[in-house]
Amino acid sequence: MTELDKVIESYLLAAETDYAIMINGDWGCGKSYYIKHNLPSVAASMECPQPNDEGQNRILKWGNKQSRELALRMQGKEDGVQYDEKHYCPFYISLYGVSSVRDFYCRVTEGVFGFVGTGGNALQSVMESMVGTRVPVSAGMLIPYNAVLVFDDLERICLDKISPIEVLGLINTFSEHRNIKVIIVCNEEAFRKKTIEGNVQLALDDEYRQYKEKTIRFTYTCKADIWDVYLALVSKYRKKEYGLYIEECTERILALFEIGGKSNIRTLKFFIEIYEKLYNEVTDLLTSDARAKILDRLLTTTLVYVMEYKQGVAPKDLLRLREPIGDIMDEMFEGEEQETLGAETTGELYRPDEVQERYERYYDDIVRLPWLIDYIASGALDTHSVGEFISKQEEEFLRIETSPAMQAVEKIKNLRIIDDEEIEPTVQEIWNYIDQNEYTVTELLDIYSTYVVHTLNKIDGFAIPEEKDEVFKKALGIASGVGD
Repeated sequence: MTELDKVIESYLLAAETDYAIMINGDWGCGKSYYIKHNLPSVAASMECPQPNDEGQNRILKWGNKQSRELALRMQGKEDGVQYDEKHYCPFYISLYGVSSVRDFYCRVTEGVFGFVGTGGNALQSVMESMVGTRVPVSAGMLIPYNAVLVFDDLERICLDKISPIEVLGLINTFSEHRNIKVIIVCNEEAFRKKTIEGNVQLALDDEYRQYKEKTIRFTYTCKADIWDVYLALVSKYRKKEYGLYIEECTERILALFEIGGKSNIRTLKFFIEIYEKLYNEVTDLLTSDARAKILDRLLTTTLVYVMEYKQGVAPKDLLRLREPIGDIMDEMFEGEEQETLGAETTGELYRPDEVQERYERYYDDIVRLPWLIDYIASGALDTHSVGEFISKQEEEFLRIETSPAMQAVEKIKNLRIIDDEEIEPTVQEIWNYIDQNEYTVTELLDIYSTYVVHTLNKIDGFAIPEEKDEVFKKALGIASGVGD
């Protein structure tokens, strides 16, 4: 049982509560995931005190015959959960885009009864036909006594149309005056920023705290257990080859997720979903012994691009994560003087700080794939480009396997596989291979890219002598069509 399970259990066990509780946390931290996958089981295991059959309570009992069906449909709950009128039944209500009191009650009615209604004649007629007599009705009043109302997305209401204080007041009518169990799900930090930037100018000031204090007694800050969530996400793929592969890569994926400083579950879910199509396409094409290495390179590149894209990096800027010298190429061939990449180089010339910082984290793991970025942004996979990528990768790994010159490059590209005392002789070995014209233009650019990064990271032994710098600039010229 998780800590949040215990919080919910304690709240449901409390008799005749007149307050709500809040689950707070960053976007993507797992709040809504918990509500849809864990809360149904917790609620269904908790007995609800039964009302009597007199007066208004007779009407309040209406709806419990539909509780199981509604909860199954609205919650997307886990298999095996059974609802009945003796136990609590959660109903999910999103406040996303709510702009008026009418909108609010419309969401409540739809969330609980399964149809849109805002009170008045339509709901009145339905209730009269079920109860058999005229019933004074207002929208949202006929909530089953065993309901747990979950109001999600409080921070996504239209703050220029309706105030959060007004919404808290509407919610309070259920928790305080009806003693219904109410859970509010919110990203309070995003809520605070929106109120500062929007027309309400409320922020989380004393006024908001006063209203929150009246409606909400406890606030639980939710933090995602990425490992458990990941295993739950991949479980639905386990009957497929892709599922077995993605599960085997759990440690690799979550380690890179941590390097990227990410905890957004939606980002992780997005990656798992879109990588399946790519995986299936690639595995049909792979024929060489380098299959595992190519898949690992593609997986990590995809995850890095997804994390950065979901963080708001424009698709065109994602390529810069693997092109440390791309920023200076245009200037270089417009005749502007460039300093030699010597030991004193500071790095400001090459990359903006924020891109450089991300680049340093990911450098050893990714390749430059414009078609992959297009796929992530649009959902359209260029299968011809995928085929070209696989062919080139297989050629590259075959060359690495058979060429001492390329084996030396692989050592300095990944410093984790080389001892410090090996760096200087390996660099000198590469200089010798360059003098012997052992490298293609593309390979020279890859070496240059690697040396730039290691120099910017102040790793000893990678300063480029002026005469070697000219070799790399010539390769750049050939690659860009400037030189020959």
